[in-house]
Amino acid sequence: MSFWRMFLAVFLANIAAWLVASLVGLVFWALVVNSFNESLAAALDELDAALFPQSSNIPYVVPDHIPITIPQVSPKSSVQNSRSSYSPTAIQTNREMCQYWTNEASSDSTEKSKAYRDNACMRYRNSMKP
Repeated sequence: MSFWRMFLAVFLANIAAWLVASLVGLVFWALVVNSFNESLAAALDELDAALFPQSSNIPYVVPDHIPITIPQVSPKSSVQNSRSSYSPTAIQTNREMCQYWTNEASSDSTEKSKAYRDNACMRYRNSMKP
């Protein structure tokens, strides 16, 4: 036999062996998964029967004497409460930053300094709100 015929024969034999092994593995796993599903279904049926006995055909109804409570929601949000919780040192720091960037913006008048000034002064104003 020539080299190419031998190579083709070995190649096809390897492919055939791979196909057979794959089919056997697929059948094996299908049986394992099927067995697992059956045992899981049986366990769930037992649990369902234990938790919800079907001794009567009458559906379960909630009695009328059980009170239903609805929690009360306050109209104030927590965001409003957090604004009034600034410490005096934080307010002082915000005021100093606002003054600093106001001086910087007036001395060099760049857009970057003006943006820093606006943000610092807005933070100071927000910290002063109750």
